[in-house]
Amino acid sequence: MQQYALFAGPRLPTVVNTDWSTALIGDASHPLSGAFGAGAGFALEDAYVLAQSLFWADTENKSLSEALRLFDNVRSPHYKSLYGVLDEFAAVEKTLQNLHLGYDDEVAFRVDRTWSHKHNWIYHYDVSCPPLCRPNPL
Repeated sequence: MQQYALFAGPRLPTVVNTDWSTALIGDASHPLSGAFGAGAGFALEDAYVLAQSLFWADTENKSLSEALRLFDNVRSPHYKSLYGVLDEFAAVEKTLQNLHLGYDDEVAFRVDRTWSHKHNWIYHYDVSCPPLCRPNPL
């Protein structure tokens, strides 16, 4: 079985720099591998939320830093939840190292433990819905 890293960079606690002047989007903000098969979708979500945050700031006469705070308040918790899924995946990998299963049993174990309905929120995430209208993903 070919294995790829699930995470390819540091976990960022925020996707905006400390002076609230620059935001990271796409792979720059969440350097996940192709493990979820959703990298382009995540990048488009980032772009949408950033555009909406900037539009809000413009129409409400708010500053760039306020727009970026809004962007960060929406996106950073989403990526924190994704990091939690990666931690679950890592725990499964650690368990598998000790089980010494055959190929078919290992695949069944991996699918059973990592690809369940509890992860559907990753693929059915409505970026246009404010965070408070979403169910808690974990």
